Amino acid sequence: MSATFACPHCGATYPVKPVLVGRVVRCTTCRNAFVLRADGHADKVAAAPVENPAPAPAAARPPPPPAPTPAPAPVPPRPAAPAPRPPAPARAAESLPPVEDIEVVEPSPPSRRLAVEGGGQTQREVRNKLNQQQEEARRSMAGTLANAAAAALQAEKASQESASAKGTQRSKRLATAPAKRESGRHSPVLVVGVGEREAAERRRLWQWVATILGVLVILICLACYRSPPRKALDDFAAPVGTAYAPYPHRLPFMQSRTWMQDCNVLIDLGTVHVGSKRTIALKGVAGLITGMKNLTYLANYQFWTDAGATRAVQKAWKPKLDRDTNLQRLKDAGIAVTTRADMQAQLQAGGLSDEDADIILRLIMPIANSPQFDAARFGRGEVPDAIEVYPFHGTDGEALRAAGNRYSYPKTDYSGLLVRFIGSGWSRELRVFRLDLTNS
Repeated sequence: MSATFACPHCGATYPVKPVLVGRVVRCTTCRNAFVLRADGHADKVAAAPVENPAPAPAAARPPPPPAPTPAPAPVPPRPAAPAPRPPAPARAAESLPPVEDIEVVEPSPPSRRLAVEGGGQTQREVRNKLNQQQEEARRSMAGTLANAAAAALQAEKASQESASAKGTQRSKRLATAPAKRESGRHSPVLVVGVGEREAAERRRLWQWVATILGVLVILICLACYRSPPRKALDDFAAPVGTAYAPYPHRLPFMQSRTWMQDCNVLIDLGTVHVGSKRTIALKGVAGLITGMKNLTYLANYQFWTDAGATRAVQKAWKPKLDRDTNLQRLKDAGIAVTTRADMQAQLQAGGLSDEDADIILRLIMPIANSPQFDAARFGRGEVPDAIEVYPFHGTDGEALRAAGNRYSYPKTDYSGLLVRFIGSGWSRELRVFRLDLTNS
C-alpha cells in the first residue's frame, strides 16, 4: 500500500494514516468529502451539510505538483470537538455516512495549512515557533564554528611562531658552534648557495672541456689535411714497389714522377715548407712558344735551328774555334739559329721575369718526360693559359744518388719548384719541376 493517497476530486496528495480509514473527511483544498479505503484509495461521497461549515477560500488554488519525496509525517491532527449533527436528508442518510468536518494535513508544500495541534496553536504560530528554534540552532552552530576557526588560527599562528623561533635558534647555534672534526664525523656547516655555485662550476668545466675538444678536433683535421702542394711532394718522395727498388731501376722510376727527366730525387722530405703560389701568364709569349715547335734543339751546340739545317751546322761548326766565332760562321753561312740567350731576351720582352723565362726555356727543351705529360705537350708548341708555380724548400732531407753500381742516400737541404699547367684540356696535375740539392 502506498504511503500517500490522492483526493478523488482535485488530486491533492495526503499521507495515509490509520485514523482516517473508513471515515468521511473533507479535502482542505477543494472542500469536497471523500472516504479513505483500507487499500489506500479514496472514494467520492456527497458532502453532508454542516451547521458551521468552514469558509471556502476566496479562490481555489491549483493543486500543487506531486512531491518527489514525501516529507516526514507531521504530528497527527486532533479533530476538533464535533458539532451536533443536523438531521440529514432521507436519501443521504440512507446511502452515505455522516461527513466529519476533519481537515487532512497536506504533507508537501509548506504553504498549505498544517493541522491544528491539540494545544490550540495555529499554523503560523507553529511555523514561527519552528523558525525561531531553527534560527537559534543556526546561531548556536555559527557561533561554535566561529570559535573553532578562531582557535585553529591561533594554534596555527602559535605553531608557526614556535617553528620560526626554533629555526632561528638552530641557525645561531650552528653559526656560532666551534667546528669539531673527529674521525668519521663532520661538524654541521651552514651553507648558502652551494648548489648554484657547484652547478655554475660544472657548466664552466663542461664548457672548457667542449672548447678543448673542439680545438683538438680542429688540430687533428689540420694535421690530417694535406694541401695540394704538400700532397704532390709526398707523392714525389713515396716509396717504390719491390720491382723498381733494386739498382738501377729506382732512380729513373722516381724521376718519372717529375716533369723533367734529369730532376734530382728525394726519398725523405725531412722538414719542408711550401711558399706562396705565383702565376705565369703566357698570353704575351704564346706566339713565340708556338713558333718554337718548327725548330730543333741541338743539345751539343745549345741552340735551336731548322730541322733541315742540322747537317750544314755540323759542317760549318769548328770545335777548335770558340763559341762566338762559330756562331758568326753560321750566320755568315746563312744558317739561322736561336740561342738560349736570344730566347731569354725575347721572353723577357714578352713580359716575363728572368726566373719565369728560365722555366719556359727548360719546358720547351726536349728533356721533358713521357709524351703524355703536359710538359711534353708544352715542348711541342701547345700553350696553356697560364702556369702556376709553388716554390718549396726543406732541411734534413734524404736524397737518392747513383754511386757506381749502387745508390747512396746523403742527407741534404734542398729547394725547388712545383709546377702545373692551367687551361682547358690540361690536367692541372702538380709535379716537381726542379730540385736543387744544397750539400749532397
